[in-house]
Amino acid sequence: MIDIDEYCKTVDKSSRKYDITFCLFYYKAIKKLLDFSDENYFSCLNRYFKVFQKYFNEKCKENYKVTGDNSTLVKLLKDSLFYRATYIYKNSAFLSSAVAFHFRNTLKENSNYLRRFSKRKLIKICSLGGGPTSDIVAIVTVLESIARKKGVMLDFRITVIDYDIKWKNTCITVLSCLEQFKNATWKIDFIQTNLYRIFFDSPETCKTIQEADIVTMVMLISHLPRKKLQEGKMVKHISTLLQPQAMLFILDWGQTDLITSWGGYLGEIDDLQLVYEELCDCHTLDAKAVEKLYCLYEKHFENFRSNLSFNVFARVWIKNSSTKSNSSVSKFQRFQTNFEKFKPIESYFNEGSFKSWEKVFVKQQENNGLQPNFIKKKINSHIGKRNRMLSSLKKKTRFLNEFRDELLYEYDSLMEVDDLESTQKYEEAWNKYWIQKMRFSCLKGYIYKFLVSSLLDLSK
Repeated sequence: MIDIDEYCKTVDKSSRKYDITFCLFYYKAIKKLLDFSDENYFSCLNRYFKVFQKYFNEKCKENYKVTGDNSTLVKLLKDSLFYRATYIYKNSAFLSSAVAFHFRNTLKENSNYLRRFSKRKLIKICSLGGGPTSDIVAIVTVLESIARKKGVMLDFRITVIDYDIKWKNTCITVLSCLEQFKNATWKIDFIQTNLYRIFFDSPETCKTIQEADIVTMVMLISHLPRKKLQEGKMVKHISTLLQPQAMLFILDWGQTDLITSWGGYLGEIDDLQLVYEELCDCHTLDAKAVEKLYCLYEKHFENFRSNLSFNVFARVWIKNSSTKSNSSVSKFQRFQTNFEKFKPIESYFNEGSFKSWEKVFVKQQENNGLQPNFIKKKINSHIGKRNRMLSSLKKKTRFLNEFRDELLYEYDSLMEVDDLESTQKYEEAWNKYWIQKMRFSCLKGYIYKFLVSSLLDLSK
């Protein structure tokens, strides 16, 4: 049996250990989807990339800034296999990394659910809107990795429910790259249904959700109509379908309207117990994984880049938990817990990381036969950029920490107000907390992009 307590102690030490694995996995999957041996094929693909960049944004959604009626062209672009391969290339390694990170943290904070999964012979996962399968790849990888260490064999049944039938073959092709489904694609089912409807009218869809141990919604709610989301009917509908002790895992872009549409800032949904959340965090792909991505795709994909960082939010609920958290005390404890985890990451300000890159750069350039004066000039330029960035960031971080302390003090006063008034004030405090998290996430993203650009410069 899995040593759950030992796993929970070590989970943070390897929280990003899967990032390179995901990069290699999706490279293998894309090679299976596309013909990497034909150079003419890649010439067409790179022409597609150029058109794609005009009509779609970084999240692979239609770019409405382009004037005119582009609906026909956008549809043609989305109907192409190139679109699905492009989506996987740009998003899947990052999204699987984010899902794995938050799923592992969920298991760490709620070890009894890991025990429950480890005792089951069969785990059923239902992915709503999961045509690209980034969520399934992440969860299966995490659970199999934990089980394998203790000699436990897990079996999975996967159902992907998506509105676009064109993802079916891609979905099966990608999942067949996992050892679990390599010679067992019969374990994978794909259901086409209209996810834009608030209530699922397909008996097959409802039955799948009812039988699932884990239901995921990754990058789905950001595609749903805002008005219908605000009504909250889909939340209640899914809640009623879930079986007791089933897990509902949601991850999407860190936007306030998406967060509030799923339980508000407090995350309260009837019959569901919130067991994990991250209101807003700039999730980043590990630096070594970025180098691996660059090396894998440099030859064929030219300057077309994958997404390496984005602000995301994540929430996880369990159906019909015996533990309730509606009291002011438990809400306050939850707020404190979130704030205790919310601290600027000192490693981002570590000069050693910059220095190590500079040493590698010097060695590379010397091997290339460049003159010492030229190398020194490049290094000094890099140091100047670094110092200006660090000076600016230290001021911003000091301001964020001061605001953080003020907000925690303000929230402490909520313990003394009545329930009706406190509910409104809790919402206000959580809103301020989200703003604080969003600001810090943007700061973290800025630092990360600087580090990645420096890293890629040294890799050339």
